[in-house]
Amino acid sequence: MMPYPESMMEGHQAMMAEIKKQNDALATQVAEMNKAPQDKKLDLLSAIVTRMIEQRISMDELMAKMNREMMRSLAADEETMSAEATTMETKPEATQSEIK
Repeated sequence: MMPYPESMMEGHQAMMAEIKKQNDALATQVAEMNKAPQDKKLDLLSAIVTRMIEQRISMDELMAKMNREMMRSLAADEETMSAEATTMETKPEATQSEIK
């Protein structure tokens, strides 16, 4: 199998950075909700849940995209390996007269 493409590694690192950023923002929102007066908590909780759902939908889309890219990469690897195997199978072997 071919090495993990650099672009996929960069994509993974970017995704992890985005997850951290989202988690930090949610932590800030939760801290604000916890400090808020009782009559404001429900609105703040609703905003937090809405944001989490939006993030989940976005992450699902990103994961699907990354999965498609990985499958394309694996298919290309298989094609390359198959072509190499076919080339090796079709190479004529040297005859006894060619060896001498």
